[in-house]
Amino acid sequence: FRLTNNQFYNLGGNGFLGSGINNWDSYIYNNSITSIRGISHQKYSFALCMYNCSQVLVERNYVDSIGKYDSLGACGLYFGDSDSITYRYNEVRNIYGTYGQVQEGTGLYFDGFCKYGIMEYNFIGNCYGTAIGMSQGENLIFRYNISIQDSCFASNLAVGYLNTQSKNIYIYNNLFYMKKRLNTSDNYWQNTSINLMRGTSASIANLDSVYVYNNIIYMDSSRAWMI
Repeated sequence: FRLTNNQFYNLGGNGFLGSGINNWDSYIYNNSITSIRGISHQKYSFALCMYNCSQVLVERNYVDSIGKYDSLGACGLYFGDSDSITYRYNEVRNIYGTYGQVQEGTGLYFDGFCKYGIMEYNFIGNCYGTAIGMSQGENLIFRYNISIQDSCFASNLAVGYLNTQSKNIYIYNNLFYMKKRLNTSDNYWQNTSINLMRGTSASIANLDSVYVYNNIIYMDSSRAWMI
C-alpha cells in the first residue's frame, strides 16, 4: 500500500479513511492534508484515519487546520486497533475541538488497542485538546518529539483512558512546552503537560510499566502541572 505525494485541501468531512492494511512495507509519505472543515454537529473529522492495520510507516506528512469550522472534535493522524505503526517526521498543527470538550482535538493518536507503535521526530503544535493520545496499548514508544501547546486547553501527552489497560510505555528525550492554560477548570487532566492514568475516581486507567525520562518540560504558568 502506498499513499504518497497527495494534497488534500478544503474538504468537507475527512482527509483519508482506510482500514485492513496488513502487508509489509506499506507507507503513507509526503502528503499535505489541510483545511478539513469537518461535518456539522458530528464527531469526528480526521486528516488521516486508519483501523486494523499493521506494518505501516507514516512519514513526512504535513497536517494543518483540521475540524476548524464545523466538527465537534477532530484528529490529525489516527490509527486504531493497529500493530507496528510508526509516525516519523510529521508536522501536525491546529487540530480543533468543541469548546469545553478538551479531550477532543488530538494531533497524533494511537487509539483502541495498539501495540508496538512508535512516535518519533514529530512536531505537534496548538491542538485544541491533548496533542498526543495513547488511549490503550502495549509496547508504545514516544521519543525525540516536540510538542508545543501555546494556545491549548489540555495536555501535551495523555496515556490511558477510563477502564483501559496499557503497559510497557516509554516516553523519553522529548520537548514539551505548555503555555498558561486557557480554561478555568480545576480538573487535573485538563491542565497537565504529561497526563498519566487519565480518568475519574471511578474509572481509572490501569498502567503497567510506564517509563518517563530525559524529557524537557517547560510551562509558562504555575497554574498547570507537570505530570
